[in-house]
Amino acid sequence: MQDICLSEFQICLLLRESLAALPMEACGIIAGQTGCATRIFTAVNVAQTLHRFSIAPDELSHILCQIDRAGDQWLGIWHSHPQSPAVPSAADIRCARHPTKIWLIVSLATGGRVSIGKGIRYEDCVIRGYRIDGERCRFHEVPVRKV
Repeated sequence: MQDICLSEFQICLLLRESLAALPMEACGIIAGQTGCATRIFTAVNVAQTLHRFSIAPDELSHILCQIDRAGDQWLGIWHSHPQSPAVPSAADIRCARHPTKIWLIVSLATGGRVSIGKGIRYEDCVIRGYRIDGERCRFHEVPVRKV
């Protein structure tokens, strides 16, 4: 099980973007090399609903081209859960199309307290990583490390 590494700056970016999107879910793409994020892309959530996210195909294509030009890899997808824990929702599992990618979930539903397993602790959020197999309706946690 490969983990994912994030810098302090990237963690702060995920938190800032998640807070800015409230009450909607924030979302984006993670680029990097061998499990270490080099860049976090923020995308527009076109789902227009409180409990789901979707990235427009044109925007996703543009981001993936930027990743390719930089010589990086598409490591994963990130999104926020404004009012629920950092665990894949039924909608996340149903919509998961990339079982080899890491899914980072940023939960803002901490109530000022943080209790997490293998994720990163911050006072205002919980970040946890997963691999989600939507076809089999399964997921497993991927450790998230700060570097």
